[in-house]
Formats: sequence, C-alpha cells, structure tokens
Amino acid sequence: MPVSDSRLTPQQLRGRDVRRKALAAVLIDSRKAAGLTQAQLAERAGLARSTIITIEQGKAGISSDALWEIAKAVERPLSEIIAAVEADDAAAASLQPDN
Repeated sequence: MPVSDSRLTPQQLRGRDVRRKALAAVLIDSRKAAGLTQAQLAERAGLARSTIITIEQGKAGISSDALWEIAKAVERPLSEIIAAVEADDAAAASLQPDN
C-alpha cells in the first residue's frame, strides 16, 4: 500500500517526484515509439485514459500490475523501461542512500 504523503519526509517526497517524472518521460517516449495515442495505450493496457494522462504528467504512482500491462502494450520489456528510468541522472541520484 502507498504511504500517505504526510508520513514522508520532504526529501522522500522530492525523490518520489523526481522518479515519477523520469518514469513519465520514459513511458511517453515508449508510447510514441510504439505509435500509440494515450487512448490506444489505455485500451491496450486495460487502463482509463485519465490514468495514462496522470501517469504521463508524473502526478501519480503506478502499480506494478499496471506497469507490466503498459510495457506489454508498448512492446518493450519492463526491465528496459526501468533501466531507462534509472539512466536519468536525477532519478539515479534519488536512489542513493542518505548519508
């Protein structure tokens, strides 16, 4: 279950936002590379178009199940999507342990 925003530190909130934006960018690129509109992706992934929009805006997290369905819909391995997110410098920095 997701943790309430009120239980996260400001640093945790910033890190989450950075990672969401990095994932959003990768998902947008993947969708466009597959030649899909948001509506087509939503239909193929079994999600609402509004969900795709919110994810692509980096405003919401995504369940692992939904992420698998999106990866399948854009015909890209999930591991490749995650690797592309981790290649984002800001996202990678947000994954480093706090010192």
